[in-house]
Amino acid sequence: MAPFFSIILPTYNRAALLPNAIRSVIGQTFSTWELLIVDDGSIVHTEDILSKFTQDDKRIFKYTLSHRGHIRAKNYAIDLANGRYITFLDSDDTYKPEHLEIYYSYLKNEDIDLLYSTPEIIGNEYVPDINNPSEMVHISQCKVGGTFAVKSKIIKKAKGFPLVNYGEDTLFFTNLKNMNTNIVKSDFSSYIYNRTQNDSITKKII
Repeated sequence: MAPFFSIILPTYNRAALLPNAIRSVIGQTFSTWELLIVDDGSIVHTEDILSKFTQDDKRIFKYTLSHRGHIRAKNYAIDLANGRYITFLDSDDTYKPEHLEIYYSYLKNEDIDLLYSTPEIIGNEYVPDINNPSEMVHISQCKVGGTFAVKSKIIKKAKGFPLVNYGEDTLFFTNLKNMNTNIVKSDFSSYIYNRTQNDSITKKII
């Protein structure tokens, strides 16, 4: 039986943080998922870490690419996903244990194309404005792609995320909105967004 959720986790040189992200998926109260981990050509070796998880849990799959950037890594996994909905997790972030169960409660009976939420933030709560990177805005005003759960046929029709240097989540959201899709926001903050890492995309753009 196909999983309800396909979780896509791209990673690059995050060997120290990756186990926490993976364990937050394994610890979900909702269990009908697959986890697609895409190692985007890490210099820091992650093979031993990933192999242990894939051996212990057959819902977890790993793929290794030459380094091509996190957006291409996500789009690569989108083509491989088998779930009814495709959702995401960055390798320095985590899910609260009830994250997928909360999302399932929204998605199981409604014809929702995109479900998203405001994350719980650890660290700096401000990021560069997509329209003016010299200005900072609060994350609550932004669309955070890790919180997205998108109907599989919709995200594949949209051909995944746009290949841009910054702001692909907002541009993807706008693209789906222009496709006249049914977009719903969850009232719960069950995605934990870690903004303490120095190699965060939003810190590099400043």
